Amino acid sequence: MQVDAAFYSAPWKLIGEQLWVRTTPHRVAIYHGNESLWTHPRVARGQRSTIEGHLPEQRRDYRHRSRDHWIQRGENIGPEVGQLVETVFGADDVVLHLRRVQAIVTHLEGFPAARARAAAQRAVFYGVTTYQGVKNILRKALDLEPLNEPTRTWSKGSRFARTPTLFTGDPCHVNQ
Repeated sequence: MQVDAAFYSAPWKLIGEQLWVRTTPHRVAIYHGNESLWTHPRVARGQRSTIEGHLPEQRRDYRHRSRDHWIQRGENIGPEVGQLVETVFGADDVVLHLRRVQAIVTHLEGFPAARARAAAQRAVFYGVTTYQGVKNILRKALDLEPLNEPTRTWSKGSRFARTPTLFTGDPCHVNQ
């Protein structure tokens, strides 16, 4: 059921039935006739509030394909993992990187929380948003090393640098 561009679940057996909604600034109550079915907390536009019991048995596993589910699952490991999940989801506005997030989070769940959080922090710090990248961080134990700014000696200047005018043939700068 849709209320103010947000979606709220109702029992699936009532598909096609007329339902009534009562809204407050903080709640959305759903009624069938005079019977109160469920009261949902109000959610923002475009978000969903789904009660697992409202879904048919065969569809309950598909609920775990939502963005919010994986963000929450990442947050359960630690805030760094939640931030990594949001970074991966935000990498492209057009494509939903659900499979990539599922692979990363389920892989991180197999590690101690401290290592998973450190790996996620390193991945966000260096802009790593792929499963293979996160896997390599853990495989190479890079999560155990401190985070440092990448060093780029080439950006600090070169020892044998020449001015561009030496190559243009400007006679004013030769032998000075």
